[in-house]
Amino acid sequence: MADRTMERAVRLLSSGDILRLCPVKEAIEAVRTAFILTSEGKVEVPARTRLDSPEAKGTFLIMPSYLPGAGKLGVKVISLYEDNPRKGLPFSQALMLVFDAGDGRPLGILEAGTLTALRTGAACGLATELLSRPESRRLALFGAGFQARFQLEAAAAVRRIEEVRVFDQDAERAEAFARQMTERLSIPVRAAD
Repeated sequence: MADRTMERAVRLLSSGDILRLCPVKEAIEAVRTAFILTSEGKVEVPARTRLDSPEAKGTFLIMPSYLPGAGKLGVKVISLYEDNPRKGLPFSQALMLVFDAGDGRPLGILEAGTLTALRTGAACGLATELLSRPESRRLALFGAGFQARFQLEAAAAVRRIEEVRVFDQDAERAEAFARQMTERLSIPVRAAD
């Protein structure tokens, strides 16, 4: 008889896997559900733990959560290092660990930098849907960093955006973002000064 403790299957999801498995419209609906469950007190999200590494200008955050209805426990661990962009590394890097709440089995490890950006973008899309006028067609975007793509895609998923202006302190980054997103979404995106 095989030892069942050796048969643990933990799903590993890369950033590409996350983007393939969760289109922005589905992410918006997931965020809507999460906000409703949170407001109804059906989700436990304890305060996050913070550890600082002052000598490396870094911060490490541990963020647990429990969704009783789905029977899942999760913890996101994220590092934020101020000097990383100068080293060619992302400012933030993260993993999400998911466990079965019934027996504690680890179920998955997800690349959570992209997951976080998708979730934050989806929250923007939901806010755009709920708070902007339905006839809104123009979008102003502040910042052209990693998160900006997700913000724009989510807003465009809920409104028929016809024009986007993006501002970033780095004008070259704003121009590059504008070119990339114009091509990606077939919406005129222009850098603003």
